[in-house]
Amino acid sequence: MLDHEAALSVAAAFLEEHYRDYPSADPVRTVPESAVVDGSGLLVPWNSVAALDDGDVAEELGGNMPIRVGLATGRCRFLHVDEVGDYLRRGFAL
Repeated sequence: MLDHEAALSVAAAFLEEHYRDYPSADPVRTVPESAVVDGSGLLVPWNSVAALDDGDVAEELGGNMPIRVGLATGRCRFLHVDEVGDYLRRGFAL
């Protein structure tokens, strides 16, 4: 079972690995302070570094789905848009 910090680290590594396929893309990173636990998973949002560091709204990424880290397995995946909708209806701020 992963603790909160270990799960955040796994999510950051997952995002970094995913973005290796896009070497010309703007840098991105996770937003650990906005991560939330839902049952057996940690939901970790992410965005462009420019949007996060500089508050540049024009640099915010549209359509980026949060990462779900299975706390028991450490497996990561991006949420599907319908899952994000379900979380938002339940009051989660992703």
